[in-house]
Amino acid sequence: HDIFNPVDTQNILNMAIFQTNNEDVPIWKLSRDGKYIVKSAYYYILWRLLLITMIYVKLQIGPLFGLFIILNV
Repeated sequence: HDIFNPVDTQNILNMAIFQTNNEDVPIWKLSRDGKYIVKSAYYYILWRLLLITMIYVKLQIGPLFGLFIILNV
């Protein structure tokens, strides 16, 4: 109670808590079976770097040569 002001403390204490009987299950969306493996993260990073490089190169050889935009893909 010492960290928050009284209004915020009361709002926090009044928040509804979602309750379920289901157990939490970690899921890795980048693999088909939902399990994390370093290989899937590695491929994901490589894929993103490839896309960024392709976009950068395409913009460099486009009609406005020398103009480049860094996109978050």
